[in-house]
Amino acid sequence: MHKMVTSCVGLALALLSPAAWAADSPKQAIQSVYTGVSDALSRKDIDAVLATRDEGYQAITTGGRIQTDGKEAERQRLEKVFAHSTSISDKEVVQSITMIGKDAAVVVKLNYTRTQEDPERGLVGKVHEEGTERAFWVNHDGKWLLKRERGIHVKTTKTVNGQPVK
Repeated sequence: MHKMVTSCVGLALALLSPAAWAADSPKQAIQSVYTGVSDALSRKDIDAVLATRDEGYQAITTGGRIQTDGKEAERQRLEKVFAHSTSISDKEVVQSITMIGKDAAVVVKLNYTRTQEDPERGLVGKVHEEGTERAFWVNHDGKWLLKRERGIHVKTTKTVNGQPVK
């Protein structure tokens, strides 16, 4: 009986060890990067956002158009977005992950809002995106970098002073 209890306790401890969580580690690590990006966006920290991107980073719209091709293009896009934004709220939650060798294909739930204000004209504009995107992450020496992301089902709404804009 004592041996069986000891074996069960040993098995339970083994299952709780970090090595036993290895299958969840990429998901947790990538989620952590998304959380850091959300924080960097809210602070308008371009360098922190770009630090999470692979050199060949691409952002692809739901319609299949390449919106950003490369880190420098992403820098230019972010500079324009940040210059006109008074606040950015971003929350991305990893829904699923499929390992492809040491890299990962990820499905992410997206909830993003950007506010722009024009006090001289008394205008407040908002862009809100909600939906799902696919992302491909590469692992470079234990560091997860976003290689490609594409909206799958993303609903975008735009308002000015609370009124819908097409």
